[in-house]
Amino acid sequence: MNRFRILPGTTAVAVICTIIFILTQVCGMANQAEAVILCGAYYKPFILCGEYWRLLSAGFVHIGILHLAVNMMSLFNLGSFMEQKLGTFKYMTVLLCSVAGGSLFTFCMDGNTVSGGLSGGLYGLLAGFSLIIFSMDLAKVPAVRSALIRTYLICILINFMPSIAVSAHIGGYVTGLFLTGILSEDVRKKISIVHLRTAAVLMLAVLCFFSWQRRNLPAGQYYLMSDYNILKKESEIGMKNYAKNMAVRLDRLYDMEGTLEWLIGKED
Repeated sequence: MNRFRILPGTTAVAVICTIIFILTQVCGMANQAEAVILCGAYYKPFILCGEYWRLLSAGFVHIGILHLAVNMMSLFNLGSFMEQKLGTFKYMTVLLCSVAGGSLFTFCMDGNTVSGGLSGGLYGLLAGFSLIIFSMDLAKVPAVRSALIRTYLICILINFMPSIAVSAHIGGYVTGLFLTGILSEDVRKKISIVHLRTAAVLMLAVLCFFSWQRRNLPAGQYYLMSDYNILKKESEIGMKNYAKNMAVRLDRLYDMEGTLEWLIGKED
């Protein structure tokens, strides 16, 4: 029990991820992709229509029990060190901002994909963990160095598995690297905080620029039936007005002159 008391942030994230995974299994959608979108996964059309919170909520949505199990094991392995080292607030800042950073990289680099999982945040924790280890000169210890190398080899191999959002991993890693450098006292003793802040601001500016450049969907990557099924389910669970408003925005995005709005209206 002591482990859970000293890791409130890690435990809370694990509980939320588990609850949302259960919701994706019982929400009654026709396929898993639609289920995870309904529960908050990354989905570019809905983000473009105002659901910016998906950049963060995507980290709590997992596609399959193996995906959830691997990420939760990684969370406790990295979180047990990082939360105690940084404190809960700073630790959660690194984790959640790395999730959002990973989603922004996906927005800039990929097309209309559906993705979820805490891996962007975990890569951010891995980057922060590595930075702290090197700043404390612990990498000189053979056992620590070997464990770190094995961890990186596993992470690299995972990127070659099917359906892995490599862009989210890159974005999460870079975000975690900057944030840990700014927030960790151990790192600030070795690296200039001014340089870190300057680099972080420049990275954010570049991300904003490319996000604006990639704000349109690639041709041929519209999934209208899935959009309709999700809006229909939202309407059925008491979100009729919200679903209608999203239908209007999607019609505008797809230049469809009220098609989805009319279909959702028929459900009444």
